[in-house]
Amino acid sequence: MSKRIGYLDHGYDFDGTLATSESASIYLVTVGMYPTLDKFLDKNPVHRIGPPTYTNVANLAVKLLTDRLTGQDSHDSKANTDFLDLYIEASGQYPDVVDTPMIVSSMVVNLAAGADTSAAALRAIFYLSLQQPRVWAKLKEAVLAAPFAQPETLHLPAPYAQARAIPYLEAVIREALRLVPGEMFPQERIVPAGGLTLPDGQFVPEGTAVGFTSYVMHRNKAVWGADAEVFRPERFLRGEDEPEGAFADRMRIYNSCDLSFGAGSRKCIGMNLGLMEVYKAVATLVAMFEFELSTTEDWSLKAYLFPRATGITCRIRKREGMELRNDIDMSN
Repeated sequence: MSKRIGYLDHGYDFDGTLATSESASIYLVTVGMYPTLDKFLDKNPVHRIGPPTYTNVANLAVKLLTDRLTGQDSHDSKANTDFLDLYIEASGQYPDVVDTPMIVSSMVVNLAAGADTSAAALRAIFYLSLQQPRVWAKLKEAVLAAPFAQPETLHLPAPYAQARAIPYLEAVIREALRLVPGEMFPQERIVPAGGLTLPDGQFVPEGTAVGFTSYVMHRNKAVWGADAEVFRPERFLRGEDEPEGAFADRMRIYNSCDLSFGAGSRKCIGMNLGLMEVYKAVATLVAMFEFELSTTEDWSLKAYLFPRATGITCRIRKREGMELRNDIDMSN
């Protein structure tokens, strides 16, 4: 919404939204498995026993909308159109459809959704890479060789197109998302009319809710190999002696079995935005800073609605000469 909320300025969860998100995640993943519980907990007519509400996020959304409509914010809609501008424009064109409650609801989704998955991806990428000095060294070498990290063409934050063009960075990101996908809750689908006969002959009646978890599917050794549990970015690169056709066939299988963002008609609609955030963030951070794990203890990874990792502590040191700079034309 073109406005800083304040988490980096304060340095902590100053309004409790992050804690609310985690509590809601734990509740949703539990009740999602046993929906009947919700009638007695969150929907209890006598006394609600549910997760914290997103009231603070809704209040923020209302304030942002009010400030924009009354001209109390400093945003220049002509110079930089944001989501809120588009919502307001849509409300003018379709007032019967896009009313104020819908705008606020959409803003709450924008403010609350996507942060957990991107954060989980970044934690996994850095932790898993730093755990293997060989991987971290190759990633660092690949990023520092990119045009945006050169003194004469320094451009940070890294341009997305250039970050996406680094094969080893892509391999690291894809492998981290394979092992720690952004959503840990079973993704449900309803068996269509006529039912479904599985390869082993078992019949699933129509109307049955079936689901899968990416975390488990991404560890299928029949697809990913005997080392499916191992973090090995080279899995997504062509082997030194691997024929081009064999590599293409292998990648075709990998791509069809990559469920990091779901699949089919319910695939995550924010996938491209999320990937852009991750590619730019990782490329920029690796270029600007040196990272080192400060503990030999393994992280703790818990599967709620999203993966929750704790126990990751790092020493971070800024690289000399690396500054935020974006005044160089990188279009070529």
